[in-house]
Amino acid sequence: MMRPLLVPIAIALSVMACRSEGAAPRHKPVAKQTTTSVTALAQRTCEALHVLPGRRVGECCGRPAPRYLFDECVRVLGAALQKESVELDPQAVTRCRESVEQSFAGCDWVTPSQPLPPAACQGLVKGRVAEGGQCRSSLECVAPLHCSERAAGEPGRCRAPQTIGAPCASGADPLAAYLLERDIPRARPRCAEFCSALSQRCEALPTLASACVASVHCAPGQRCVDGHCAVASKPARATAGATCATDLDCDSGGCARDGEGQKRCGMKCSASVAALDPSGQKLALPARPRR
Repeated sequence: MMRPLLVPIAIALSVMACRSEGAAPRHKPVAKQTTTSVTALAQRTCEALHVLPGRRVGECCGRPAPRYLFDECVRVLGAALQKESVELDPQAVTRCRESVEQSFAGCDWVTPSQPLPPAACQGLVKGRVAEGGQCRSSLECVAPLHCSERAAGEPGRCRAPQTIGAPCASGADPLAAYLLERDIPRARPRCAEFCSALSQRCEALPTLASACVASVHCAPGQRCVDGHCAVASKPARATAGATCATDLDCDSGGCARDGEGQKRCGMKCSASVAALDPSGQKLALPARPRR
């Protein structure tokens, strides 16, 4: 039989245990992974983004295959996985790799720069850090939170989109850069309406015909035309084999001369000064003065 003095203590402990079981966890539980499995998953992910396209470029251009930002990607992604600030579905990585192999078949898409990955490779990681928690990347925050107040070498805090008047300056986001994420401003906005590139503060969303200097001063879906924000229309670009004047005319690949000397869209293995000079005039370095 339980002693009378111990009964209140037992009841208190039972209540505390029930409260503990009912409390919501700070993060969604995930299976604990070893350092080896984390590194392997990071390598498979970064290989799909950086190595597989580079391997195809090497095959098309007959040169050593570039690895782009593979090593940096593995280091930064591996660290985030190790501290469990993000989670990554291995099946999503497999779908990304398959899509890369399909999207980068052939050689017409090749340019001197690194290609952007297909849509299946976007949003691979899910953030697990709650509002107010420390972060080094917006991808570590539970969507749609973003990582704010980051400084050089110092972590920031996961925050909700800020109200008008709040500062919205943001430094580089290495994890997003190495994962080639291109939807961060829309998916994890720093401001509830608009982050001004001029004032670096949250402002009301610019309206059509607002004054501007560049398209970054206009709302999403708009561009700066003759000093005023206008509806952005996607320019029609030439497909592979079509004639072109500059690289910007091509939907994929670059603008290069074919065997007959005609400039057409297609594979382009190296950058050329001519592609940057639509006027046709040669860009020359200034002559070195004689001694």
